[in-house]
Amino acid sequence: MKNFKIKIPTKKSICNIFLVIFLLILCCFLYINQFSIYFYSNGFSEIASDELQVYYLDVGQANASLIIFPSRTAMLIDAGSEDSEETFIENVDYILNKNGIKELDFLVLTHSDEDHVGGCVSLLEKFQVNNIFRPKIVSDTEINDRNFKVVETQIFRNVISAIYNEPNCNVEFIENLTIFLGENIEIKIWASDKDYYVETNSYSPFISIEYKNRTFLFTGDATKDREKEFVEKIKKNGIDVNVDFLLVAHHGSSLSSTKEFLDLINPQYAIVSSANKHFPSNAVLTRLKEVGVKEVFCTKTDGMIGIGIQADGEYLIKTETTFVDVPLILVLSSLIIFMFINLNNSNKPKKFKKYKSLKK
Repeated sequence: MKNFKIKIPTKKSICNIFLVIFLLILCCFLYINQFSIYFYSNGFSEIASDELQVYYLDVGQANASLIIFPSRTAMLIDAGSEDSEETFIENVDYILNKNGIKELDFLVLTHSDEDHVGGCVSLLEKFQVNNIFRPKIVSDTEINDRNFKVVETQIFRNVISAIYNEPNCNVEFIENLTIFLGENIEIKIWASDKDYYVETNSYSPFISIEYKNRTFLFTGDATKDREKEFVEKIKKNGIDVNVDFLLVAHHGSSLSSTKEFLDLINPQYAIVSSANKHFPSNAVLTRLKEVGVKEVFCTKTDGMIGIGIQADGEYLIKTETTFVDVPLILVLSSLIIFMFINLNNSNKPKKFKKYKSLKK
């Protein structure tokens, strides 16, 4: 019978095995929880405890803003693009879960462009939405009895179909509207004056949210003409508008954000949702500076931008200044695993065969 030798593992090899297992588990944990890591490492958890939370989501060259009110009512303004829908849904899901919210109370689609409605179908598949405000733009699949502008894109057809198939949801065209959420929250929607415009961007409403004397203004892709309508309406009605936080219209395009409009609202901070190197334009940045804007934030450089308003009116602004590259961490971890395995193998004693010398 042959003698079988049982190799007893050394203490070093056991440690290496456990280290490899630990690193594999760590890689899995980092990958699954990468958004949580981003959220905490950048201080967004501090905002999550505030009364009012406003998140300008990083959705590329698109728009999506999520607002969490003190009553834990949630509103979403625009839904990003199809290209960014995975990140968009992940962001919305995490922030809602963080606040113990299971559904969206309000969804406002400012106009029909793909970079504002592209993630809507996936959003409605994932979440219950109770109220949807849609622009006065119709799909070519709808009956157009009010002579609204018709948009024939497949994306907009899909969006219209999805919103009318959403169960237990109230769908309305955007009109002038004021919503009170408790004693301290006032939401105003300033709708476009006309029922028909040539440009889809011209349908963009202005949406203001006021809490503890802090005002946010959302503008969609409002054009110069829409800004002029807004200015005239505000002046005519003698309304005092002072904006603390402005979402700059049309991703910072030079075709919007006129001096007259900016002078009227007097913004303190400006936020631009963009991923394109040409946005925001230098002309808009100059105009923002001239009206006294303290700081301009942009999603292409700052990532997601979060603003929290506390019960006493104090505010906190957080951005993704700390970037945690989870894929890079995974690659480095894998390299470390590979090095340890090879190091362990190199420590094994090498066996050499003996050869008899050949005699002539």
